[in-house]
Formats: sequence, structure tokens, C-alpha cells
Amino acid sequence: MKSHDLLRLLAKYSFSNKEIQYIKGITREKLLECDWKWIFDTSNHHRIAPLLYYNFKRSGILRYLPKKTLNDFQNNFSLHTLRFNSYKKEITPLLKKFREIKKDVYLIKGIDTVNRVYNNSFPRPFGDTDFVIKKKDIKNILMIMNDSGYKESIGGTSKKRPSSAKSFFYQNLSGHTRFVKSSNLPFNPDFIIEFHHSYTVPYIKRSKHQELDIDLFTLLPFSKQIPFFKTSYKGLSLKNVYFFKLISLYRDIMNYTHVTKIKDIKIMNIADLFELSKKIKPAVLYKGQNHEIKEILSFSINIVKYFYATGSADIIINKKDMTFLKNCLQIKLNVSSPKKIREAILKRVFRTNNRNVSLSFYKDIYTYRIERLNNIAKYVKRIIHT
Repeated sequence: MKSHDLLRLLAKYSFSNKEIQYIKGITREKLLECDWKWIFDTSNHHRIAPLLYYNFKRSGILRYLPKKTLNDFQNNFSLHTLRFNSYKKEITPLLKKFREIKKDVYLIKGIDTVNRVYNNSFPRPFGDTDFVIKKKDIKNILMIMNDSGYKESIGGTSKKRPSSAKSFFYQNLSGHTRFVKSSNLPFNPDFIIEFHHSYTVPYIKRSKHQELDIDLFTLLPFSKQIPFFKTSYKGLSLKNVYFFKLISLYRDIMNYTHVTKIKDIKIMNIADLFELSKKIKPAVLYKGQNHEIKEILSFSINIVKYFYATGSADIIINKKDMTFLKNCLQIKLNVSSPKKIREAILKRVFRTNNRNVSLSFYKDIYTYRIERLNNIAKYVKRIIHT
């Protein structure tokens, strides 16, 4: 069995009966050609090492792992368990304070996903804790965060506090406000909490590149209080957890971290979407959405299908969706060849350096954002002078 195949097979939480029988039939001999160092390093990079360890353990494969690999997976699992428990302890009093001020503050992404999608079965990794708020409530949140020992930051460290001008530009350009606090943990020494008030996604239309600004409150209705250990929080309905994650996967694929570097597609996010696809049907998501949003949703749904499919015959995709996939991934392929698109997507996922992909889209978006920043600066000057 090849390392890629084993990783893709076990990079999910739910299995069909056919898959369960196949996994039970995996013998030590079938695993001899696996590169266990590659499996650990790759799963750690893609934030699915705890999920793989969980599946190794419940499938019986754990006894076949080399001793060093087993130790690496066990240490990784313990480390993320510590991280999750630390964040749980940290945000519980914050959730109570948010309820007291009676403002619209909603938990999304990492911890919410652990709680809702995986039922706290294993420590799914996450980088920070994310909330959605209304832009007008930033001042109220700032007071609570400052009183709780947090500093506003435009980077990832608690040692840097931005000037009010930099903070204003960052909030308006990125659509979110970040706070940090020293955690004294042996890894990632800061607690990082972000409050989002808008969401920007790049979009291709008639071969031209633009951005869609998505108002999270207009687009995503929220649900009632969701139980979380000794407290509760407001969050998205499960349908909109799926909706938001589909848009986020598309954004990760299409966005940039630098003009010359493309953001990785994390298998963890694909695994999250696979679990949600078992609970929510796409037709429910499409209802009432405009053409652009429907294309974005279809794009991400098909990425998940391609990743887990064992062959091109498993994919049923219409010509229009496939054309959109081609344009977004900058891949020059024959539209009638789903197998080639699948291979290109797998290559894209398992490649950490993506400089070979065309940079024209990212340069266009970079130019667009510089113009946007200049427009914000002009707006500020006009307000000051009046």
C-alpha cells in the first residue's frame, strides 16, 4: 500500500461499511512499502496527525507502526490535547462575559468544529479561536479583551501593539481584529483570538479577477446557544458551518500569503467538509444564493469529492463546474478528463511549495488590495479635514 493512499483512506472520521471491512483487512505486509516518516510529517503539516492516530488506534493498525513513528504520533496527540484543554479553559470565562454584555458574538471555526463536528472525540488542531461580531461592537470587545489581559495585534505575537492608525487600516483591509495573550505553553506561546466582521474571497469572472466582500451577518444566520462544557455560546447553524467552511476552502485555494506564494490546502479542512457532507445536502446550501456563491460552493464540494475518490469513475461533475475548477486552479486540461483534474488537485494538496502555479491571479489581487488600501487612506483624510 502506498503512503498517499493510506493517508487519504484514514483522513476522515466517518467510514462506510465497505471501507471498514477494507481497513480491517490491512495486514503488516501491505504496509511494508509505506514511508512512515513521510506519513507523520505530512499529516502533521496538514493538521490531521491526531485524526490519523485516532484511526490507527481504533482500526488496529497502531501495532504495525515503527516505534519512533508511534512515539511521534502519541506526542503529537498529547500536545494537541493540552492545547485544546488550555484554550477551553481560556475562552470559557470570555464566553460568559460576552453573554453578559448581550452583544452579537458568535464562535466559529476551530473549537466550534471540535465541539460540533467531532463531538470532542479527539483533539482536532487549530491555530487560534475565531469569533464573528458586528463592526460597531469592536469597542465593547476591546474593553473585555484588555480587561482579560489581551493586547490588540496585527501580527502573531503579544509583544507587538499596533498604533491606532495601523489598527484601523488592518481591520478594514483584513476584515478582522486580532488579540493575543501570553499562554506560557511549551509551544505556540500566545493565545490568539480573532474577531471577524467581514469576509473577502477572490473570484474569477470572465477571466477577470476581482473580490467578493461577504457580510457574514447578512449571509449567515446564526443559531441559539450551543452547549460547551460548563457554559454555552452562540454559533452558526450546522448548515451554515458547512456553508462557511466551503467558502473558506475556496478562499484558501484562491488566496495568497505572499505575492509569490500560494496558501496550502490543508487536508484537515477537507476532512471537516467530508464529515459535514454526511449531515447536510448541497441543495439546501444553494437555495436562494446568487450565481457566484453557487459556483464557489460547487467548487469546494468537488474538491472534497476529488480528494477522497479512488478513481475518475467516482466523480460525476457537470461541464460547467469542471470549467470553473480549471480556471480557478490555473490548470490547462481537457474538460473531458476528470482523472487529470483529480491528479492535479492531489499534486496541489501534497505540494508545500506552490510557486509553479501561475502568479497572474495573485498579482491582480495584490494590485486590487493596494488600491483598496489607498481608497481607505483617502477616506480617512476626508473625514479628518471635514
